[in-house]
Amino acid sequence: MGKEKSKEMRILNKYQIIHNAYIDITGLLKALASFFDANKYDYDEIGVSEKSGATGDEVESVWKATREVTDYVMFEMMVTVWARDLRKVVVDGKEMYWARVMITIDSHAKKNWNKTFGSGHWQELMRQGYERYVVYKDMDAYKGKIYVESMLLIDEIKKYLK
Repeated sequence: MGKEKSKEMRILNKYQIIHNAYIDITGLLKALASFFDANKYDYDEIGVSEKSGATGDEVESVWKATREVTDYVMFEMMVTVWARDLRKVVVDGKEMYWARVMITIDSHAKKNWNKTFGSGHWQELMRQGYERYVVYKDMDAYKGKIYVESMLLIDEIKKYLK
């Protein structure tokens, strides 16, 4: 008991994938969009930066994806891809990149995202009672669903790390 007091169900909190080797960076960024499309997320690449450096290029891409599951629950994922020292190389006749990459993933389910229950003391008490006694089984199912989708996203990302 007590988990109904939080406004969100956090699944992955700054989960990191660190990779210092070959990477298909363009394929990875395209795969993120394809993954979010396939799982019916509304997504946007909210931050993109590219810089040239002495040891290679630096690319940072930030993605935010949301999906309205019900009028009460919304899934949200944030993915940050940060590649430093990005250099184009040829491996076995195939052109790819070498980089130091850090990918950070946050995923959670927001509860009461459209303010079904207001923010006053009594509405908050009603919201907590609603979660504790009415939809508690559904909340566990949603938590499991976003966990599975988060793990599928990690598997998809790892395909592009050579």
